[in-house]
Amino acid sequence: MRPLAEKKFQDVQETGETYSQTSQVEVDSEKWLSGSVYTCKATHDSKPFESSTSICSEYLVPVPSIHLEKPKLESVANNVTVTATCVVFTPYQSIVSWTVDHNEKKVSTNSIFIKDDNNRIKRIVNNLTHTKSEWKNMKSITCEANHKCFTHVKETIDLTDERTAHPTLALYHQLKHNPAGANGITLVCSLAGFYPNTITVTWEEDDKPFQRSPVVKTLQNLEEKDTTFSQTSQVEVDITKWLTGSSYTCKAKHNSKEFSNVTSICSAYPISSPSIHMDSVASHKAITATCVVFASYKSTVSWIVDGNKPKYSPTSEYFKGSNNIIQRFVNNLTIPRDEWKSMKSISCEVKHRCFPPVKKTINLTGETSVKLFLWPSLEEGGTRVQTFLCLASGFKPQVTWLLGQDQRPATANRIVIEDDGHITVASEIEVPHQEWTRGDAVTCEVDDLPLLKSIFKNISICTLTPPSSQTAELFLIGPSLQDRLNQRDLPCVCMLVGFDTRDFTITWKVNGEVPQRSAKTEAPTRNDNGTETMRSTFHVRRNNWDEHKQITCEAKHLCSGKPLERYLVKTKDPRQPKVQILTPSDSDLEKSSNATLVCLISDFFPSQVEVHWEMNGTKVAPSRYASTLPLRYWGSAGYIMHSRLLVPQSNWTEGEYSCVVRHESSKKPIRHTVSNVFASATLSPPQAFLLQFSRGLVCLVHSFSPAAIDVIWLLKGKDEQLESHTSSVSRGPDGKFTLWSHLAVSWEPGALYTCRVLHVTQNLSISKSQPEITAEIEYFDENTQDSSQADSTEEIWNTACAFLILFLITLLYSSFVTLIKVK
Repeated sequence: MRPLAEKKFQDVQETGETYSQTSQVEVDSEKWLSGSVYTCKATHDSKPFESSTSICSEYLVPVPSIHLEKPKLESVANNVTVTATCVVFTPYQSIVSWTVDHNEKKVSTNSIFIKDDNNRIKRIVNNLTHTKSEWKNMKSITCEANHKCFTHVKETIDLTDERTAHPTLALYHQLKHNPAGANGITLVCSLAGFYPNTITVTWEEDDKPFQRSPVVKTLQNLEEKDTTFSQTSQVEVDITKWLTGSSYTCKAKHNSKEFSNVTSICSAYPISSPSIHMDSVASHKAITATCVVFASYKSTVSWIVDGNKPKYSPTSEYFKGSNNIIQRFVNNLTIPRDEWKSMKSISCEVKHRCFPPVKKTINLTGETSVKLFLWPSLEEGGTRVQTFLCLASGFKPQVTWLLGQDQRPATANRIVIEDDGHITVASEIEVPHQEWTRGDAVTCEVDDLPLLKSIFKNISICTLTPPSSQTAELFLIGPSLQDRLNQRDLPCVCMLVGFDTRDFTITWKVNGEVPQRSAKTEAPTRNDNGTETMRSTFHVRRNNWDEHKQITCEAKHLCSGKPLERYLVKTKDPRQPKVQILTPSDSDLEKSSNATLVCLISDFFPSQVEVHWEMNGTKVAPSRYASTLPLRYWGSAGYIMHSRLLVPQSNWTEGEYSCVVRHESSKKPIRHTVSNVFASATLSPPQAFLLQFSRGLVCLVHSFSPAAIDVIWLLKGKDEQLESHTSSVSRGPDGKFTLWSHLAVSWEPGALYTCRVLHVTQNLSISKSQPEITAEIEYFDENTQDSSQADSTEEIWNTACAFLILFLITLLYSSFVTLIKVK
């Protein structure tokens, strides 16, 4: 056999060199599983070496066991072919062979290999099949398993052994249809398929030997080797004993093994325990108690009065169906009325062997009870109805329904007999919801035999409605501001919130009188907290509203005499709101990318008000602002609220923002407008002027933003900054900033003073010398030449005064706005 692959390895170590070699071959799986031995031979320095392996050495297991299963007698008797099964318990793929009557061994190829979850063989199943005729002539069979890993194993069975087949026993009955045998019944005990014919059969009646001799018939199956026998044993029993439930047993003994079966009318016609219905019929002199038993067996009925057997004899009557089988029987007991009144209980008891005793008792001492219930209302055929249930428990109660004073028929009646014999009548009546909500009482009237007078139970919607449900919360919502300003009729809304608001009636009044025009009342809607809301809308005429007539909404529960009222009147002296916009401070604009304008609306009455924002005359989307609800001043009749407008930094452009308020105190909108709100946050370069006074120079810087700025003074020829006095930055009406810086000077020949302004937008330098003024604007290029402009002393003084006045005005205005914001 040529190797599949060879590999050599060299192991280099300090002490020397060694080599390793692997040689691989691929073998046939069938030969490997069959146990073939494979040997690897090697020669090194003329010295041979070899090693062998096989599946036998790799998987060592003990000698396998073998089981040969003989076919069952029923298979030999009933099937066309007969199969014997050989099971070999081994993990090796063994060869199974069969030997019949010690003849030549034949190898079988129809082995079935049963494997485990790892695909390894657990056992081998092999079948040997022959025709029935061949099988009958066979004397022995041998199953043998062979494999190279173990010596052969085999098992032999002898087919000439004595066969034994036990009988199958069945017991049934036959009714006689001829008139001569009408009082008898035949029981048949059938024993089939037994061998050999050695069997004994006996009968028992109620566990005692049966006195009559049975009729026995024996039959033989005439086939050759698998002969079996059958036998029937018949006895006739008395129909009376049969109907009373006597039991009959057929016993058989075959080859020392016993068999038996029992039958009776109870097992032939099994039924559950019978039901009993008790009733009574009263006359002037006597009362007849009736016991109706629903059962197929002819049972024994007995009466018990106050625990004793009555002195009066009952009468019985049986009722049969079309198949002549008993369906029920009626037993009557008549007792004088005077004795009936003194009785405490009466019982009817039924006995039979097929079921335990059944007893029904009527308690004659209990009192009649009546209970009246209300079911939830239902919609039937588009009509809402209210259902009532009356439960009357007594001896024999009769129920009558009344609605108000009128008698009404019951919708349904059901009768339930209790364990103590009392009867409970469940009577229902359906009343249209419209009639129920009128408040009429629904009455259940009950009459019973022991009663001297009727029992009345009544119910109405008012008796069921607790005081807490007869009231609710009433809200009256006046017309909106838009409706008040328009010259049309004004809608008023009345909202009733509570439980079962359908029981309320809403009425509108104008100056205490019900108007001719009707209101629109909607069906109640369900709220999440379980309450209901009823909504009613009434349109008030414009002239009635302008004449300050009182509009009243009245809600009244049908069970309450105290209505709920809410009213409103047009305000006679409305108070016009004051509107003011509060702008964000400069520090707020520096810290945030969004700005908020606050519109303060105060001191107005009534509270209905509409607020919106405009930018440059265009309405702002409502999503950009939010308004609070009006709140009343503490200790004042006026209301106050505010609205907040959010302005993102992308919209910080020059323009006007207006807060527009509509109120019934003014036909025209009330507005407040602000401009230059975000001027301080917009980059604007500074402008500067240099003024000369007797005590020094003043550098006036204005129209710049943002406010961060530095002013320094320099003297030509000196590097250090001159000491000066600089004011704080002030904000002007246009949103721009102004400041001034004063420098005390001593003029020397050739002196040149420079005011330098440092701002994020640009740098300025303004210089002055004696006797002329030189102005220079310096940007970031410090190498530009100075430029100056000379003015007359009078013009300079006028300009300085004007700027100082503007500066003072700006300072006062800024202080006033800051004070308003703080308040």
